[in-house]
Formats: sequence, C-alpha cells, structure tokens
Amino acid sequence: MRINFKKAVAPVMAIAMSWSAAAGNEPVLGKDMYRLSDTTVIRLAGVEVNAGRNRVFSRAGRVVEEVKADELRKMPVESTDALLRLLPGVDIRQRGTGSTQADISIRGGSFDQVLVLVNGINVTDPQTGHHNLNLPVDLNDLQSVEVLQGAASRRYGSQAFSGALNFITGPDEKNNLKVALTTGAFDTRSQQLSFSAGKKIRNYTSLGHYSSDGHRINTDYDISNVYNRTVWKTKRSGTFDAQFSRQYKSFGANGFYGLAYPNQFEHTRTRLSSLNWDKQYGQLYLQGSLYRRRHYDRFELYRDFQGAPATYTQHNYHKTTVNGGEINARLTTAIGQFTAGLDVRNDHIYSTKLGRPVEGKLPKNTDERRRDIRYAYEAERALTNGYAGYTGSVGPVFVSAGLSLSHTGDYGLKHHYGADLSYFFTNELSAYVSANSSSRLPTFTDLYYSDPIRKSNPDLRPETAQTYEGGVAYGEKNLGIKAGFFTRFGQNIIDWIKYPTETLWQSENLTAITTQGIYMSAEYLPDAGPFTRLSVSYQLMNADKKADGFDSKYALDYLKHQLTGRVQHSIVKNIGASWTLLIKDRAGAYADFATGAPTEYKPHCLLSTRVSWSLKRIQIYADANNLLNDSYVDFGGLPMPGFHLLAGVKWQLRR
Repeated sequence: MRINFKKAVAPVMAIAMSWSAAAGNEPVLGKDMYRLSDTTVIRLAGVEVNAGRNRVFSRAGRVVEEVKADELRKMPVESTDALLRLLPGVDIRQRGTGSTQADISIRGGSFDQVLVLVNGINVTDPQTGHHNLNLPVDLNDLQSVEVLQGAASRRYGSQAFSGALNFITGPDEKNNLKVALTTGAFDTRSQQLSFSAGKKIRNYTSLGHYSSDGHRINTDYDISNVYNRTVWKTKRSGTFDAQFSRQYKSFGANGFYGLAYPNQFEHTRTRLSSLNWDKQYGQLYLQGSLYRRRHYDRFELYRDFQGAPATYTQHNYHKTTVNGGEINARLTTAIGQFTAGLDVRNDHIYSTKLGRPVEGKLPKNTDERRRDIRYAYEAERALTNGYAGYTGSVGPVFVSAGLSLSHTGDYGLKHHYGADLSYFFTNELSAYVSANSSSRLPTFTDLYYSDPIRKSNPDLRPETAQTYEGGVAYGEKNLGIKAGFFTRFGQNIIDWIKYPTETLWQSENLTAITTQGIYMSAEYLPDAGPFTRLSVSYQLMNADKKADGFDSKYALDYLKHQLTGRVQHSIVKNIGASWTLLIKDRAGAYADFATGAPTEYKPHCLLSTRVSWSLKRIQIYADANNLLNDSYVDFGGLPMPGFHLLAGVKWQLRR
C-alpha cells in the first residue's frame, strides 16, 4: 500500500527508522520499501527498509555500504579481502594473496578495532585482529556484505570501535547446485561446490579448496572451507537458524610479521557453530542465539625449523575458544519502538606464549603434529553487554538513540552511548548527524606476546573514543549521492611502536589521537545503454598525531586519500566487463629492510577488470589484475603482485 510521507503516522515511521538489530532485522534507508515480516511489505515514499533476517546495521543517520551477490559475480575479485578493498572507507592491508593474511581497518582505525559478524554472529578474534578474516566462508557463499562505518558500541559493546562488517550467506531461495573453478597466475587454483535445497527446512552446504605457489618465495597457501547453514521456519515456534563451518589454512608468511624472518609459516584452523531463534508475538519480537568459535594457530618463526638458531626449539601454538549467547527484544508501540538485549561472552586462550602460567596439570596441545608439546599459558575474560534503545519520529525528523553497559573482570564497567538523527527535506533529500562513543579491549597478543623483536605490555588499558559525523544524502530510482564528515576523538589508542634507539617493538597506549575525514560518493544505474553501473567514492583523512620520534606499526599508517571507481558495461550480447580503480595514498613510514632507514609509503594506483560471458546457467570470465603493473606495498616492505591474470567458470543447475 502507499502511504503519503507527510501524513504517515508516527508508529509506521518509527518502524522505518528503528534500530532492529535485536531481531537481526535492521532498517535500510534507500528507496521505497519496508519489509515488516517475511510476508508483509509496506511502501514508504523516500524510505526503504529492507529487513532481511541477516541484516544487522541501522542505516538511520549512519554510513552503511552493501554489496550484493549479483554485483560480486561481476567484480574482478576471487577472495573476501580483495572484495573489501574496493568498498568505500575500507582499508585492506594484504600481506599475501588469496585471503592468506589481511588486516581490515575502517576510517583510519587499527585492524583490532573492527567488529566482524557472520549472519549477525560475532566472530571477532580475541587473540589478534590478524585472524578476524579467517572466515570459514567462501566468496561464492555470500549473498551480500554490509560495512558499517563508525562506532557501534552502543549496540555491540566493546570492540565495535571504528566500524563493523557483516557477511550474509545462503541458503538461496531456489534449489540449485553450483560449481566454480578458477586457475591463473602463480599456479593459483580453486574448486568450489555448493547446493541449496528444501522447502520448510532450507539447507545450504558448500565445499571449497584454494591453493597457490604464491607471488614470491614462501607465500604459497592451501585453504579448505566447509560451510553449512540450515533455516527451519515454523508457524508456532518461530524460525530456527543453525550454521556449522570449518576452515583449514596453511601459508608461507615471508616477512609477514617481521622482515628479518623470511621463513615464517602459519597454520590455522577455524570452527564456527551457532544456533539462532526468533519469533514475532504481536508487536513484540524476540530473538536469541548461542554460538561457539574455536581457532587453532601454529606460528613458525622458522618454517620447519629451516635456518633456525639453536635457541629456537619450538613453534608457537595457540587455541582460542569463544562461547557466547544473547537474547534481544523489540517492542513496537504508538510512541515509537523500544529495543533491549543482553549478550554474554567468554574468551579463553591456551598457548605456549600468551597469558599467565597455567596452574596445575598442563593441557595437551591440540595440534596434530606436536601433541607432545603442552600449553603452558592461558588467559580468560568474561564479557557482559546489555543495551537499550529507542526510535521514534516527529514529522520528517527521525531519531534513534541507545545506551549499553559492558563489564569485564579486568577492566570493570564501561558505558557506551549514542544517537542518530535524520531530517527529510523531501522524499529524495535528507540530512543526518550522529554522535556515538566506543571502546576496545586489548587483545591477548597486545597484552602478552613477546619474541626476539617484540615486547608486550600486560598493563595496557582499553581504548576509548567519541565519534561525531554528519552529512547529506540524495536518492532516487537510479541515482544515489552522499557526502559527509566525521571526527573521532580517541584516547589511550593501542599500537606497537619502536624508538630509534631500541631494537624491540613495544605495545603501548598512545596519547590521544583525533582522526578527521570527509567522504563523498555517487552511483548511477542507467536504465538503457551499454553502461549498467557507474560509481565513484573519495575519502580524505588526517590524524593530528604523527609518529615523531618513533615508528608506528599500525595506528598511524592510515589512508590519507582513497579514491574508488567502478564501471560495468556490456560489450556485445551476453558479454560484459567490470572495471575497478583504486588509488591509495597512505600516511606513515616503515623501516627499509636493507638499510633500516624510514621509508614513506608511496601512492599507488590499481586498475583491474573482469570480462565475462554469461549464459543462463554458466559464466566464463577472465580477470586482469593490476593492469598498470604498479609496484606497491600495503604493509611494511612486503611487495604485492604486479600485473597478473586469472580465469574461471561458474556453472549452476537450478530447478
């Protein structure tokens, strides 16, 4: 049904602007649709609220980017990290190719300051943010990816410091069987098989394998993923959603964590299990979930002990276990919408390196190669986060506000607050402002990791920040434009730093850092002609503190300038091309491996394309990456690949 914008009643408009993360049904500002449930659709002039069960980020007064599956198939990317680096405001620092190891930051934050979700389940790694993208999910499994720019601690508590990601997977709506094969440069190969089936009980299962010799010595990798998700909808008891997944990853890490060690190697195993339930009771919506994530890590400073000195007698072994549960509620009333929830989580690690000495009998090592080595250290912390929020409207003004309280035994009680406000001048034009606070706890690596080149600090304090932003947005059928600014006042920012007179990197709480930025983006989807998508985005950032007198490893190596462009067009019938342009200029410097002298990061330009031939059930494509053969590094002195080619085929049988 159609509802006139100016005459819309407050409860309906409140729904359109609500913070619905409690149900996994976040509103999406956009064009003209609101899905209240699985069967109810309300059309609102100028507002789109697409409340899919897995969407979790409110678009009200916030900047949220989303890439859907139909776009993914056209982009010249073969891994999740390659995809994320093309999204506005996202900084991916790759050490290798094929999702071997990449750090993600948003709006100049560090890789430890981003919350990562899979279908709304928190999979953020407490050991180190280096493992946050060890996702047991294939690129072809994804239905969409959401990226929230800015703090989200008022809903998720500590860790949602500078932004958040949500990866949304199948099952598909129709039964199908899919096969995907890829081959190309550096002897890169991949094979993936997936299928969706069922009616009342929908099931999605996928198997994937990825391997390569690597783009330079000791950057080879071998990755296997197994993923399953089952959704069971019942009329009386609600909807049950279970996912089970595994990843096995081994890769050469030539200088990844220190250029002086070219023979580094890492093997990880990730296991994720979760069960979600939700049900509507009139105006009350309830949702709850239980989840468990286990991550094994074997880090070899000397791969298979090659070239190791006599003092290096064993590798580092870690087993991290996260157990959690949450319950959330959303109540719609005549004066607005109220949400509340409670999340309880326990982080634990056994390690040969991290934590405090284990009391009593030492636990056995779970690495299949060295069960004789026992874990001598452990660390643990329990996190409790409760939140409450309200959303309402008065005429064309929409407001969403919330508060959360987070508690840990080591750091006590932390509070997070925030509010977002949008004003619609017309159905197409709006302005928004927001203010939110956030915090982040130190990782176990920040607190305890020491080796020949690093020294940890067990007395680190949590980071805190206050973020303010504002902007304008214009959206109609085929055109979307937005522009805005943000300012983040950070205190006690954690970083690894090294002074010229010292030989060790040290984890420290830096003094306050203020990060400011402006952003703008535009996207046009033509109705006719050869072009089907034209988009461009730009972000400029600046931090008021520089690495004067010391070398900063992460916190001050932000992107000063980031320009992203995408063009999709047809060539002839069934054949099209997608072009991506990425220009990056990074602040900061790194120590040159040969001389030890500080070396500033240089701007670089990456141009890539995918040419694809698409028929009803098959897609054949070729990717040309780094067409300009630009020499660049994302991190330290680790060179990334020049021009290289990949080719693939995707076949789908649907009934």
